[in-house]
Amino acid sequence: RDVGLVLGRRGLKRGEIDLARWAINRALVAAPEDERLLVARVRVEHRAGNVSEVERLALRLVRSARRLNIDLADETVVLLQEVMEGRPRSLTIS
Repeated sequence: RDVGLVLGRRGLKRGEIDLARWAINRALVAAPEDERLLVARVRVEHRAGNVSEVERLALRLVRSARRLNIDLADETVVLLQEVMEGRPRSLTIS
């Protein structure tokens, strides 16, 4: 899982979308519900312009968190807002 995450991030940083996608997908075989891996896949698909896959992965992340009764990391929430809505939402304090 860790190797796939590191290799995926390096591939994405170098613009090697296919390498990043492959590495992260291999790691997801070992840890299919891992939030960090799914977030990395969202980043890859967003960079690739694959809107439908970004939406599918976002839904998968949210459903998994609900099923496990956990909160997504703040970084994950901000990323999902950016890729789904174009920007993070601002916090309103009442």
